[in-house]
Amino acid sequence: MIFSIAWEPSGKRIATGCIDCKVRIFDLTNPDIAALLIEGHQGMVKSVMYSSDGKFLASGADDSTVRLWDARTGRPVKSPFRGHRDGVNCVAWSPDNTRIASGSFDREVRVWDVSTGQALFRGALYAHGDHVRSVSYSPDGMYFTSADSGAPPRVQIWDARTGKATLPSLSDDEHAAFKESAERCFYFVEEQRRSNPGKMKAGASVLATTWFLDGQRFATAGEEPLVRIWNAQTGLQVGELPCHHDLTNALSISEDGAKLATASDSGSIRLFDTAAMESLMEPLNSHDGSVYAVELTPDGSRAISGGKDGTVRFWDALTSQVQQLLEAHTDAVRTLSVTEDLTKVASGGDDKCIYIWDLENYQRLAGPFQHDGPVRAVCFSPDGSCLISGSDDFTVRVWDIATAALSFDPIRVHTGPIGAVDWSPDGTKLLTAGADDSTIWIWDASTGDCILGPLEGGEDGIRAAAFSPDGKRFVGGFMDHTLRVWDTATGAVPLSTEEESNSAQEEADADADS
Repeated sequence: MIFSIAWEPSGKRIATGCIDCKVRIFDLTNPDIAALLIEGHQGMVKSVMYSSDGKFLASGADDSTVRLWDARTGRPVKSPFRGHRDGVNCVAWSPDNTRIASGSFDREVRVWDVSTGQALFRGALYAHGDHVRSVSYSPDGMYFTSADSGAPPRVQIWDARTGKATLPSLSDDEHAAFKESAERCFYFVEEQRRSNPGKMKAGASVLATTWFLDGQRFATAGEEPLVRIWNAQTGLQVGELPCHHDLTNALSISEDGAKLATASDSGSIRLFDTAAMESLMEPLNSHDGSVYAVELTPDGSRAISGGKDGTVRFWDALTSQVQQLLEAHTDAVRTLSVTEDLTKVASGGDDKCIYIWDLENYQRLAGPFQHDGPVRAVCFSPDGSCLISGSDDFTVRVWDIATAALSFDPIRVHTGPIGAVDWSPDGTKLLTAGADDSTIWIWDASTGDCILGPLEGGEDGIRAAAFSPDGKRFVGGFMDHTLRVWDTATGAVPLSTEEESNSAQEEADADADS
């Protein structure tokens, strides 16, 4: 059994800590046989981690020791670091490779001077009432965190220079990982992932989701005053933006990932700088009532919004001025989509209608295309020739824009309103999600034949779902406050049960490297 895996910084080797008390190093050019077998521990090896220069490997084991190895030869560099009174669960290098933090079954955290092998800060650091399962340094080395397996788990943030606790302990069923700034610590719900592989806890019902173009991150928002940003590989939350004081109904991100737009129930639209994690300007307030949809143009220069007042509004994202107001819908506008070539925008609403607009002169190009119930979701095909729509009439329809005809018969598998639709980036697949039935289906875009489904992962319905930019994955956001990421080809959940056995430090490292 493997308890822990760590990548060498070069990406050419991996190290594993195993139940047989051994550390193994594998060269990825010949992964079938261990390049090095490191022996020395007298107990199961629970954690391994490379130094940032890849020269050394630290390990922690059930023999209560932390050991330091030459990563090339597998030879011990120093005598074992001794001090813990029970098995060591986790180890973490400081960014400058001068210190190693460790956590143990003895409920203690220790920080070791690598040059001497001695514990700093007069020995142990005390804050936990249960086994310490995770330790992690901030990227600048100013802070580190520790987390235990109590009920509920407790997270402690420490000053790395003094060994003093910098904030009160946090206990909210969460694991800790640093990202971007040493001043900000982000959390992930360990117990939720352990019992539900691939499922992430969002903190509130998810009403909107959007991917960054790099495919490594996606953002979610909903019934809480935050936008949360997630690492799609690890499931770790890596950022958050305070946004509205009420529901956030919609999200959109510019192609370069620099700008993020949000739309709220209070009637405001906000634009954020995702690098600085701060608002770019005062909220945009022009709609009379809630704003249900927002889209940024790929270059981030314009925003388009639709709301309860039945209007579609076009904004200059630099000056915050309204450029144009369109009034064709007779009821709330619930959804918008923009073509990749920036020539058309589609709007769908509670009046059961869909309209297609020219993005340059704001003239109506087509519509109304009609459902038998309010239209919740629309999305253009990548080439802009077709549109998929989902409605409260329980159907999904695909329209040919030029002829206004349906490409094939309506899809009728959902047992309630449609919460979200999307088109794969290569144009070959469709995604549909049920607002009430909590299922996701994948369809052939040319025939309407089912490829995958039903896929289930949460409860209380889905209001947000989207393909990743490469189309290889898709994410669904559920009203039960959870998220799940699937593999498009197989329907499998990439975050598997086996990955849960890896150390929390490995998860934090993978996130920090993304």
